[in-house]
Amino acid sequence: MAKQKKLFRGSSLIFIVIFLCVSLYFVYEKLNEQKIDPLSAVPESSSLFGEFSSLGNLYDKLNANEFWKDFTQLRYFDEFNKLLPIIDSVREKNSSFNEFVEDHACVLSLHAIDSRNELLLIIKTNSQHNEVALDRFFRETFTTNFTKLRSKYEGEQIHKLIFNNYQKTFSYSVVGDLIIASVNEQLIKSSIDQIRLATSILNKAEYQALSSTAGKKVDGNIYINYSHFSDFLNLVSSQKNTQTNEKAFNFSQLTELDLILKNDEILFNGYTNTSDSTLSSADLFYGQEAQEIKIDGILPFHTSYLFHYGFNDFQTYFNKLKEQKQALKKYDNFRRRITNINVALKTNIEESLVPYIGNEVAVFSLANRFEEFEEKSYVAFNTTNLPQLKRNLEILSGRIRNSGSVKTYKGVQLFRLNKTRIPEALFGSNFKVVKNFNYAIINGYVIVANSIPSLESFITHYQSGKTLDLNNNYQAFSDNVSKYSNIYVYFSFRNGLNLLSDYFKTELFEEIAANASFFRNIQAAACQFSNINNKLYTSLYLKYNPSIIEENRSVWKVNMDNDVVGQP
Repeated sequence: MAKQKKLFRGSSLIFIVIFLCVSLYFVYEKLNEQKIDPLSAVPESSSLFGEFSSLGNLYDKLNANEFWKDFTQLRYFDEFNKLLPIIDSVREKNSSFNEFVEDHACVLSLHAIDSRNELLLIIKTNSQHNEVALDRFFRETFTTNFTKLRSKYEGEQIHKLIFNNYQKTFSYSVVGDLIIASVNEQLIKSSIDQIRLATSILNKAEYQALSSTAGKKVDGNIYINYSHFSDFLNLVSSQKNTQTNEKAFNFSQLTELDLILKNDEILFNGYTNTSDSTLSSADLFYGQEAQEIKIDGILPFHTSYLFHYGFNDFQTYFNKLKEQKQALKKYDNFRRRITNINVALKTNIEESLVPYIGNEVAVFSLANRFEEFEEKSYVAFNTTNLPQLKRNLEILSGRIRNSGSVKTYKGVQLFRLNKTRIPEALFGSNFKVVKNFNYAIINGYVIVANSIPSLESFITHYQSGKTLDLNNNYQAFSDNVSKYSNIYVYFSFRNGLNLLSDYFKTELFEEIAANASFFRNIQAAACQFSNINNKLYTSLYLKYNPSIIEENRSVWKVNMDNDVVGQP
């Protein structure tokens, strides 16, 4: 009996030891699980990145959007479209695939790498053991139609899949509870490096300030990283636009946009960070109240492009612009341009012109081909004191040859101030397309053109009464655009598609031109920045409309001398 008790005690002791060992193993495994925020795996080279509730939800939302469905039919997406039937079939039948794409948050980031813009996908999972499930999924889906290569990087295993039927390879790595994937293996290595760094986008003050404003019940949260945004632009634009793209680097630090996908619309709404430092272009609007956009009441109905500034105090904006040029060590060129104008006109434009600039300044174009862009582009601004500004311009005209009143056209007096680059000096390089200063005053706005015939053309359009605010398509479009902003950019794809030939790389624009019918179905796109409590509310809006209404050229208006008492 004593012997049996000893055996029982010995067996019990062994059982307890085994139980404790197993328990300790699982506790150890749990303690050693790497719980990693997917944003900490986004390399700093990202031009933009987005957070989404799941890859499957994003896929479904995009496929329900008319623009996206037609966009993915372009030849550029041939390789992607070959995979669509497989993706749909797998989602229906494969539970392990759905586990990854339906139930877990993910991050997509865009990077300029190897002369291409490449995507990085990061999926957050609940498991540390995803490699076996992924291996099973690929074998069930592609059977023997692919080869897998394995390599080690910084202690992590990278799997590279080479498919028999597709040109691109696909690589992924499982790091902690993250699945990191891309067609570009170098991006995965960059992501692994980023995880090992002590800092990430999560630690940056600008992200922390904007992430608190991000919407929850939206289709995604998109962040534009301005420190690398020009890298993305440089890969799609022609070489001569590199300097223009660099301005994107200096616009701000970060923008957060809530993505909302509708049937025929894509909307982005969020905030851009600003400060009172004047180090970025966005900072110039710190303290400036958003202004009502009224200029569409004088713009011709077929305006293809509009870039509009709104200020409650242009003088303050101009002073901040000088501070910014000094801070960025670009003041000498800025000052030289101002000095050249002052010497030629025997004036100080900071006294004779700047105080009289009103709350709206714009550059716009009626061109539909780049070859006519300069001739059909205009600058317009209103004024704080129109009689005084008219007198000042007349005084300046008397100080330089070939200036002053030129003619009267359809009841409107046309003037010339024979000095170039005044709009650029006053308002910045976005206005440099209008080099000359031929001007007329219409409905309280000073309209500036490169030539007298251009002014005459504008007056003809304006007096016909067919203005942008009466355009049926623009009215429907502008219902989704705020009437108040500090910066407003409007582009009509239908009227201005060929203007893009100057910006994009030749091969990219050739692709756009080859699919002109699709791109002209994009009714228009708009971008706005509006100062609200010293946060720059930001919105982008794209309207897709294959059944776009042709402009009704019979719509007109006329200014009457008295009240209308009966119909014509």
